[in-house]
Amino acid sequence: MKNLSTKTYILIILTRINLNLSYRILYPFLPSISRGLGIPFEQGALLASIRSIAGLLSPLFGRYFDKHGHKLGMLGGIGVLIIGILIFFGHPTFWIAFISFGCFGLAKAIYDPSVQAYVSSSVPYSIRARALGIIELSWSGSWFIGIPMSAILMDKINWKAPFALIGIIAAVVFILTLRLPEPATLQDQNKPNTIKIRMPLKVFLILAMSFFMMLSNENIVVVYGAWMEKAFKVKLLSLGFISLVIGMGELAGELVVTTMGDRIGKRKLLCVGLIGLALSYLLLPFIAKTRITATAGLAVMFFFSEVSIVTSFPYVSEILPKARAQILSANYASAIGGRLVGSFTGPWLWHFFSSMHVASAVSFVCVVLSISFLLCYWHLSLKREKRFKLNK
Repeated sequence: MKNLSTKTYILIILTRINLNLSYRILYPFLPSISRGLGIPFEQGALLASIRSIAGLLSPLFGRYFDKHGHKLGMLGGIGVLIIGILIFFGHPTFWIAFISFGCFGLAKAIYDPSVQAYVSSSVPYSIRARALGIIELSWSGSWFIGIPMSAILMDKINWKAPFALIGIIAAVVFILTLRLPEPATLQDQNKPNTIKIRMPLKVFLILAMSFFMMLSNENIVVVYGAWMEKAFKVKLLSLGFISLVIGMGELAGELVVTTMGDRIGKRKLLCVGLIGLALSYLLLPFIAKTRITATAGLAVMFFFSEVSIVTSFPYVSEILPKARAQILSANYASAIGGRLVGSFTGPWLWHFFSSMHVASAVSFVCVVLSISFLLCYWHLSLKREKRFKLNK
C-alpha cells in the first residue's frame, strides 16, 4: 500500500469540485434557474428534494463496487453526471430538470463513496485523514471557485451556461479517470471478493451518528439566510459576503483535518468536532447580538461541522475494510437522509417560531444524539476487544 500521486489527487479534486458544483449550484441560483425554467420558486425548490432523495440510493451500489472495483464506481458516478447534463440540454422544462437534478444527486451518491473507498484502499490508515482531507477541500473549492464562475457565466451568456461547463469538465475527467490504476489492495486479489459480507449491528450506531450530525447542520443551514434578513435586515449582497465567510469556516475545518487529523487521531478529533458543534449550536443565539457576531458564530458552527464531517470519513473507512465501499455508501446515504429531514424541519420550525433559539435547540439535541450513538459504538467495540483478548 502506498500513497497516491499528486496527479491523482488533482484529478480527484477537480472531479469532485465539478460534482459538488452540480449539487451546490441550486443554493444561490435557484431563483435564476426557476425563472429560466418558467416555474415558481417554490416548485423549483423540489429540484433540491429530488437531488437529496436520489442520494439515498447510495447503499445499492456499495457492495457491487467492493466486488468489481472502486474505480468503476468513480466512472459510474461521472457517467451519470454526464447523462444528467445531456438530459438537461435536451429540452429544459421542469420535469426534464427534475430528472437531471436527480441524476446529479445520484452521481454524487455513486462517486463520493467510491472515491473515498479508492483513496482509503490506496493509503495506510496512519495518513488517511490527510488523504481524505485533501480531497474534501473540493467541497469548499466548489463554493469559492465554482459559484463565482457560474455567476459570471450566467451574467455574460445565459442561465444554462454553467451546466454546459460542468458537462465539458465531466467528459474530460471521465477520460482521465479511465487511466487510473486500481488500488494495490484490489490488484492483489486475483479475483473479486464474492463473499457476501454482513454489516455488524453496531455499525448502525455509526450510521445513526452521521444521520443526526447532518440533520443538525441542515436544520440551521436552510434558515440562516431568513434569520439574518429578519434579525439584521441583511440584503442580498451582504448575504453573499456572509456566505463567503461561512465558506472560509468550512475551508478552515477541512485544513485542520488534513494537517492535524492523523497526528491528533481520527477518533479524538471526531469527538472534539462534535462537542464543538454542540457548543456552537448552544451559544449561537446568545452571542448573535449584531450582524458581525452572528456571522462569526455561523462561521464557527460551520468550522466544527466540517471538522466532524470530514474526520468521520477516514474513521468510517476502517470499520470494515473488506466492505469499505459498502459501509461508506451506507454512511453517505445516512448523511443525505439527515440532510433531507433537516431540509424539512428547519423551514417548519422557522415557519412556526421564527426563532433561532428554537432551531439551535433542536440542532443541539440532534448533535447530542449523534455523540451518544458514537459513544455507544465505542463501548460495544471495547467490549468486543476485551472478549477477543480473553478468548485468545
